[in-house]
Amino acid sequence: FYFRCRDQPSKPDSDRNTNVQSHELIIKGSQPLNILSVDPNETISGNPDTVTALLEVRTDDGAEEGKAICYFSPTGSEGSYVTMFTTSSHEHEQSLDLTSGNYEYFFRCIDAGGNSADADTAFFVDVDNDAPTVTRAYKDEALKIVTDEDAECVYSLQSCNYVFDEGLPLIYSNPDRKNSHFAEWNTNSVYHIKCRDEFGNSPGPNDCNIVVNAVELG
Repeated sequence: FYFRCRDQPSKPDSDRNTNVQSHELIIKGSQPLNILSVDPNETISGNPDTVTALLEVRTDDGAEEGKAICYFSPTGSEGSYVTMFTTSSHEHEQSLDLTSGNYEYFFRCIDAGGNSADADTAFFVDVDNDAPTVTRAYKDEALKIVTDEDAECVYSLQSCNYVFDEGLPLIYSNPDRKNSHFAEWNTNSVYHIKCRDEFGNSPGPNDCNIVVNAVELG
């Protein structure tokens, strides 16, 4: 569409000024705006008392091939939406420091053509402050122990009163499975074992996960 205008509508045409150049108006149709994905949607683990969760949204189509401004809300109620920290693109992000618990967040994205799309996600934050637990200890040519999570383990033949980094390392039975550990079996030795997980959780300075007496039976 092309438009030209005249000023002073109450005066005779001879006294009015008319645009020499037309003003162009282009009307474009658009597809609906779509939200392709939202994250996170699973358990997030971390340490210490709070975990940084990264909310992520990906948009597509709409007036500008997915470019939009996205908002988030913990309730989904009108007036509760806040603009995401990184937006005005087809990828949108917002980081939040959360304590342990279940969470649900709602998203609303709007593009330049007024197209909008909504989505939501739910996830669990697991704050891990516990040292690994030894679930099994047995002899299979070597001393073998199994932990309830991926961990590194060390031992002392003297007592539990030692610094973790000064302990003798147990070796992984399989480098791809970091919950199975072994050490050389020395009969009549006492193994004071400490294990530390990926978040740095380990027993106290004078504590062990387990104390194993290497005794031959029969």
